[in-house]
Amino acid sequence: MSSSIKRSGTWYAKWKDAFGQRHRKASTAKTKKECEALAHELEVEAERGRFGLQPLPAKCTLTLAELCDWWLNERCPTKSADKERSRLEKHVIRHALGARRLPEITPAVFEARLRDMEDAGASPASLNKLRAIVHSAFEQAIAAGKWRGMNPVSRVPSRKVPQRIYETLSFDEVRLVIEAAGSTWRNLIATAIYLGLRKGELFALRKHDVDLEDRLLYVRRSHGSDTVKGRKALVLPIPAPLVQYLRDAMARSPSDFVFPGADGKRRPEHTAMEKVFRRILSRAGIVVGYRHICRRCAARHDPQVVEAPDAEIRRCPKCSMRMWPSAVPRRMRFHDVRHTTITLLLRLKVPMQIVQRIARHSNIRLTVDTYGHLDVSDLREAMETLGVATGVLPDALEAEVIARTELLARGPTGVQALPEGEKRGPGSLEIPEESRALVVGAEHRVRTGDLRLGKATLYQLS
Repeated sequence: MSSSIKRSGTWYAKWKDAFGQRHRKASTAKTKKECEALAHELEVEAERGRFGLQPLPAKCTLTLAELCDWWLNERCPTKSADKERSRLEKHVIRHALGARRLPEITPAVFEARLRDMEDAGASPASLNKLRAIVHSAFEQAIAAGKWRGMNPVSRVPSRKVPQRIYETLSFDEVRLVIEAAGSTWRNLIATAIYLGLRKGELFALRKHDVDLEDRLLYVRRSHGSDTVKGRKALVLPIPAPLVQYLRDAMARSPSDFVFPGADGKRRPEHTAMEKVFRRILSRAGIVVGYRHICRRCAARHDPQVVEAPDAEIRRCPKCSMRMWPSAVPRRMRFHDVRHTTITLLLRLKVPMQIVQRIARHSNIRLTVDTYGHLDVSDLREAMETLGVATGVLPDALEAEVIARTELLARGPTGVQALPEGEKRGPGSLEIPEESRALVVGAEHRVRTGDLRLGKATLYQLS
């Protein structure tokens, strides 16, 4: 049982811990009642620990806005501090939720805030990001002793993010993109495609990171940071076709950077590579259509736009002036070049472990699920394999086999047709190699003589 005692003008709280041992602790209490209340709290906390329960929330006056501000100043990574401050100020700090004290922040309260944002049109990825930040703020506060109690955000479920379809380049389109990049961007685009480097890693690449003699490239830094994403530096072998592009880039560069800006300095992080890459796609002819715009109507603030699949000359439906076609490139980001590299490696049957190592992913599921995209041709190949394995022959093969059968039945080779139901012995009929390759999946049925194509009965094939 908890109690209090006064010695030399100081009140001491006395209580038993979870193992029954007695403890005594000096306090700043001014009266016996205050000291006994403190002793009771210490004993209750020890009792809850004995049964494996969460500690009771402290009498904390810190608000959620103050907690977020502390996390931004003390615990948030410097590189993302501005972005996270903007996010928290918009959705938490300036909101009524930010004025509530931490003991009032329950899973239901935070879930209600996320639902309000969801109703306002926020994406599942944005909701998950906000949830992760506030969860981290509570965890850091618990570790720093600023908050005693459970993390209320840990019991708030995360949203499921729909899996989008990423656009990637095919093998033939890679050459077109590199050729259309021009002298300014050709070397950088080629390096991004062949090695799958990120934007920051390309901008921060230095000449001493490239060893053309041994064909090695050291990925050490990103943008202005001395580390890369995930803190996983790596040495990558340089493919033979990439050597010429890296040599040209290093010869053109007036500074220590391999791909500097016009002033020789490192390109800034805000460089709009998406716009650059989409212009390259347009020049390469990798487009989804064309937008025909009437410039006369646009100057009169009454733009007339016609969507079309080609760039044929068209007339404005309003003023009959010749319309100006502009290409609509495939919807790709510059980061999708990295998706292209990983997808093409997987399509070439490179082992997943090696692709994961090249991509520097911590989990192989990220390599396969997020970056390993299958296109329709991959799926068609798999489905054709299923069709062949089940023994169902295409219509073209049906016609070919019937014609072959009728030709043999007419007797130019001396082979006569058998009555229905009879079988010819093994090796009595030869099938061309091109036809034999198509009937591999149906071989077991053909050999029994039971496979019928239309009204014709196949002979015993060997």
